[in-house]
Amino acid sequence: MKRFRIAFVALAAAGALAALVLIPASRSTAQGGGTGPFDDVANHYSCYNVTDHEGFIPTDARMDDQFGRHVGDLLEPVLLCNPTSKDFGPVPEPDWHLVCYRLLVDQDPIAHDVSVDNQYDTQTLSTLELELICVPSSKTEL
Repeated sequence: MKRFRIAFVALAAAGALAALVLIPASRSTAQGGGTGPFDDVANHYSCYNVTDHEGFIPTDARMDDQFGRHVGDLLEPVLLCNPTSKDFGPVPEPDWHLVCYRLLVDQDPIAHDVSVDNQYDTQTLSTLELELICVPSSKTEL
């Protein structure tokens, strides 16, 4: 059985309130990887810039992803990402939200070349510095 990895590709939302639109994508590297039909199993996300009313206190951040281990400071919330319907269809997981925090990492960036495949394109991308971490979150409108 093939294993699939999901990467999120950020696109600027044309003339909308959303700061970003995140869409599921498969990822592969020179070592190989998989592609897969994510439309029915993963959410698309519309991400909105946010203002923190509570005064988030920066905290240490330690994480491990497909590109290595990272240590730094979680600085402030910058985006709220809502599950989004594709072409006005159903949202696979309507309660799965993301909050993205600005991140300041201690390491110099290491570039990684990847090929991503999604509904809009197949393209080769190079990573730059790590800027955000997005965490699963619940949301209640006030």
